[in-house]
Amino acid sequence: METIGTASTGHPNLNLTPEEKRVYTQLLKEADPDGFGAVSGDVAVKFFERTKLPADVLGQIWQIADTENRGFLTPAGFGVVLRLIGHAQAGRPPSIQLAPSRKHPTLEIAQVYAK
Repeated sequence: METIGTASTGHPNLNLTPEEKRVYTQLLKEADPDGFGAVSGDVAVKFFERTKLPADVLGQIWQIADTENRGFLTPAGFGVVLRLIGHAQAGRPPSIQLAPSRKHPTLEIAQVYAK
């Protein structure tokens, strides 16, 4: 099974720190409680609205992460979304170049979901 931060399915290896991987995996379990290995668009919309980012920014992030336009996120795609949300929360517009970057806000997204 694919895991968050792997390079399978066309997503870059996110080079997650152990703490990021733990938090991202925890968030994936929350978004995919049945363990299907995918997060549907409907679930993702509700889940990612909690970030308080504008809908157009979340749409841009989805377009980057859902590389095959399948309407759902794999664990790796979910990791890309979380990474890009962290960048967006730090004021950087989402881009494919930011997805695999090691220069990222450390666990900023965890603060949003921990509330």
